[in-house]
Amino acid sequence: MSENLQNGSRWGVTAMISEPPQLVMAFVAHHLLAGADRVIVHLDTPDPALEARLAKVPGCQVVPVTSKTWGPSRYDRPNPPSGRQRRLLEGVLEETDLDWIFHLDADEFLMSQRPISALLAEVDRSVDWLFVDVAERVHATDPDPDNIFDGVFRRSFPPQLDDSLSGIDGPASAFLDRGLSGYPGGKSAYRPGRGIEPDIHAPANQPVLKKGQLPDTRVLHFDGLTGAHWVWKKRRVIAQQPAPKKLRASIAAQRAALEAAATDAEAEAIYDQMKRLSPPRLAALQAQGRIETWDIDPRRAAWQIFGPETLDFSVAAFDPTPVPVTPYRKPSLWSRVIQGLKRRWPLRG
Repeated sequence: MSENLQNGSRWGVTAMISEPPQLVMAFVAHHLLAGADRVIVHLDTPDPALEARLAKVPGCQVVPVTSKTWGPSRYDRPNPPSGRQRRLLEGVLEETDLDWIFHLDADEFLMSQRPISALLAEVDRSVDWLFVDVAERVHATDPDPDNIFDGVFRRSFPPQLDDSLSGIDGPASAFLDRGLSGYPGGKSAYRPGRGIEPDIHAPANQPVLKKGQLPDTRVLHFDGLTGAHWVWKKRRVIAQQPAPKKLRASIAAQRAALEAAATDAEAEAIYDQMKRLSPPRLAALQAQGRIETWDIDPRRAAWQIFGPETLDFSVAAFDPTPVPVTPYRKPSLWSRVIQGLKRRWPLRG
C-alpha cells in the first residue's frame, strides 16, 4: 500500500477544457509531475488527435464531452460553460476513489513550496474542503517570444485596501478586480463523500461545511497566455454568453472595451495595459508585497512526458491555434424548465 493511500493524501485534478493542444498537454504533464495521482480532462471541444496522445499517458483520464454526457435529451446540456463545469465536477466527486479533487482550468497550474501530498496528509479529517489562493501572471519585462509561460505573479489587493491601492494601476484599474484581470480569490480542493455542492471556485453550501486553507500553495493563473490568446478567449465568452445577467464591474469594463476595439491591435492593447508593468508600477506593487516569483516552466514537464518534437511553446506557434468557438444558442422555454427542475431536485444515479 502506498504512503499516499495510507495517509489519505491521494489527490487529483479535474478540468473542462477547450484550449490549444500544447496548453492541454502542459497542464496534464505539470500536475502529474507535481504528484497528482490522476488528471481528469473533459474535452468540451472534441479533438481526436489530442485524445489519442493523452490516452497514452499513465495517470491521465481523458473524457470527451458529447451529447450523451449530459443525458438522453438535447435539453440536458447546460448552455453556460460554468453550468457544464459544475455538472462534470459533481460527477467526478461522486465517482472518484481519490481523497482530494482540485478543480482548475487549463490555464491554471498548482505550485507549492512543499509536496502537495505532504500538505494534504496534514489536513485534519474534519475539514471538508480547502481554499487555495491565486496569483496571476503579469509581465515585468517584455514577454519572451519563445516562452508563453514567462513572467512574474501578482497577488490581489486585500479587500480593505483595494480603493487605496488601485491608483497604482492608473487607467488599467477599471479592468481589474482587486488588482487582477481574472478573479481575485482562488480555487478549491474538495474531499469527496462530504455532501459538498461544488461550484467553480468554492462550495455552494459553505455554511454546513468545514473549510481549510492549503498553505504555501498557489493557483498560478495565466489569464491569457499571450495577448492574442486573451482576446480570443474573451471574444469566445462574448459569443457564448452575449447577454449575461450580471457581471463584475471589471469584467464588464473589459467586455465593453473589447467590443469597442476597432482592430485586433487595439484589443490586445487592453491586455498590455492590464498585464505589462512599467518599472514604477512594478516597484509600487513589490513594495506592497503583491509580486511573487515562482520557478514554474510547464514546458519542461510537457517535453518530459510528451517529447519535445511537436510541442512548440513560442508565441508564434501558440497564437495561430485557437480551438473553434461554440456559438450561443438560446435555450428553449422547455429546456429552461427542465434545468430549473434539475437544480431544484437533482437526481442521483
